[in-house]
Amino acid sequence: MLWPLQALPPLLSLTIVSLIVAAGLLLLFKYTSDQRALGETKRQIRAGLLELRLFQDSPRVMRRAVGTLLWQQARYLRLALLPTMWALVPLALLLSHLQTYYGYDGLPTAGQALVTVRLAPDAVTRDVRPALALEAPPGVRVETPCVWTPALREGAWRIAAERPGQYDLRVTAGGTGATKRVVVSSAVAARTPRRPTSALWVEFLNPGEPPLSAAAPIESIEVRYPARALGVLGVTMPWIVAFFILTSVFMVAGRSLVGVVL
Repeated sequence: MLWPLQALPPLLSLTIVSLIVAAGLLLLFKYTSDQRALGETKRQIRAGLLELRLFQDSPRVMRRAVGTLLWQQARYLRLALLPTMWALVPLALLLSHLQTYYGYDGLPTAGQALVTVRLAPDAVTRDVRPALALEAPPGVRVETPCVWTPALREGAWRIAAERPGQYDLRVTAGGTGATKRVVVSSAVAARTPRRPTSALWVEFLNPGEPPLSAAAPIESIEVRYPARALGVLGVTMPWIVAFFILTSVFMVAGRSLVGVVL
């Protein structure tokens, strides 16, 4: 779904995504919540606030108004809980995928990065350095030999990008190979820093590439991308903050068009 937006600047494409998500959340909220009860609860809250303003000199009325406000706020939260639960799972899945597109910046041309490979415990023999090799296609250069850290079961190389594009690095350990994709570009594209072995929670956090085989000696391959920051009205912020701000603004602005009470 994000493929048509990859040619746009990151902030513009994220704004379009936020607009679509806001429309979906408004429709979900409209059809999974008790709109009549929500509207009545909001009217009661406004009436309580007005009562507090008008009867500031009457402690008895103030206490009653505060109690009514607290009760109506609790009722509002209860009514909003059901649509929130409906939105929780799809929104969590969406954020996990959006992180791969907006959470990391690509390697710049002539930029450098570390490639780290962790081996499985049963693939490492004490005091024996494993045979690790890294192969890079034209467009990416391997600048250093492998640096092996026995305590972490990790080998690391430094790579340098030579020209824009998407490249598959190949790591070989004990005769078994695996690949890791590297993106050399600042455009919106799927970037997964870590390619691990198969596990539900790990795959949820790293959805950009298929998992490694659990039977392979390689436990994970990681490329350390720089974090991406977005500038909104002169303020630099993480993408997820900009996403929630934009989505909230679109929901508030569009609630009357959809005819939904928030």
